[in-house]
Amino acid sequence: MCVCDCTPAKLKTGEWGVRGTGEPPRPGDEVRVQTRGGKRWHARIVRVVYHDTAEDYWLARTEKKRDTAAPPPAVEQVAEDEPPAPPAGVVICPNCGAVIDHGGAA
Repeated sequence: MCVCDCTPAKLKTGEWGVRGTGEPPRPGDEVRVQTRGGKRWHARIVRVVYHDTAEDYWLARTEKKRDTAAPPPAVEQVAEDEPPAPPAGVVICPNCGAVIDHGGAA
């Protein structure tokens, strides 16, 4: 298993992959990716798409394998003392909470 340091790279297919130097990794190898801004994550190599021996660099397509778990989805917070919303068509007085209109029902 090769653990190499790489940078993000846009591939000719329009997908994002990684760029590294030295010996190219094999499919399934894990690499460390770091942006110029300092963001870091691990990625798994799917395949090496280009290897230039003269310039000593390679490009590879990857699957992301983030170091940190994604934040949980946002959950709407409702105050405990807040009453549930009235049924459709019912109008409630904002001052006293009395039912003002039943939506035309008599």
